[in-house]
Amino acid sequence: MQCAIDASAHADEHRCRHAKVPSPLKAAPMLHYVSLGVRTIEISAAFYDATLGALGYVRVWSDLEPGTHDQAVGYGRPGGEDCLALKQRQAT
Repeated sequence: MQCAIDASAHADEHRCRHAKVPSPLKAAPMLHYVSLGVRTIEISAAFYDATLGALGYVRVWSDLEPGTHDQAVGYGRPGGEDCLALKQRQAT
């Protein structure tokens, strides 16, 4: 009797451990796009160029016209759209 119960429990455990469950990361990414306000766009862009470059991301666009208050840069995969933007914060 004990063997039959153990065998059944083992079979259920085996099925549960090896069941194919879809990964939630494949089905629904958590973040699609993030914007960060930064105090000094030039310094921040240089930091993120180096940091994100090490992870395979590149600057995919930039709007760094001197003297304007809406300077920004965007990062993403090479040849793709941006998924992270840095935007110059206005002085308070």
